[in-house]
Amino acid sequence: MSIEAIAKLGKETILCEVSFPSSTTPLLPIHEVTGYPFTLEGQAEWVHDLLRMAEINPHINTVFYFYPDNYIVEDCGAASLFINDEHPKPAIYEFLEFQNSDLPLKTNPSEN
Repeated sequence: MSIEAIAKLGKETILCEVSFPSSTTPLLPIHEVTGYPFTLEGQAEWVHDLLRMAEINPHINTVFYFYPDNYIVEDCGAASLFINDEHPKPAIYEFLEFQNSDLPLKTNPSEN
């Protein structure tokens, strides 16, 4: 069901368990997305564009990134936002940039 179809029902959408890998892995069922390579830069660009799209769409209430810290598990690590405990991937900075922007953040989904 599309975001617009959900909006016609008078409901907001929560984008839940979204993620984008920074490399390919045979254990994740991933498909190419035009314009977003499976690289650190591609992951950061995807996160950047997702956050901006969600913020300007009045029907999206919340975005939950799936396992941002799960770099250890082989099948999820490519989609995490960390290389290890001490080194984040560039995509994490997109959340910081977004948080520090002038965009009206929905930091608490219960606030209207």
